[in-house]
Amino acid sequence: MAGVSPLLELRSIRDQIRLLDAQREDLINDRDRLIRLAVDQGKSEGQIAEAAGLSPGRVNQIKHSR
Repeated sequence: MAGVSPLLELRSIRDQIRLLDAQREDLINDRDRLIRLAVDQGKSEGQIAEAAGLSPGRVNQIKHSR
C-alpha cells in the first residue's frame, strides 16, 4: 500500500501557509486600527504598547502610518 504523495502533502502545507498568512495580515490590520483608535481616545503609547505586546516605538510608527 502506497503512502500519501509528498507532493500532495506539500500542496496541503502550502495552502495552509497561505491561509495563515492571510489571517495574520487581517489580524495585523485589525490591531493597527485598534491602536489608532486608542490613540484617538487619548490612551498613552505606553498603555497601548503594553496591551498590544509591542514597543512604544512601534506603536508610534503605527500611529503615524495613517
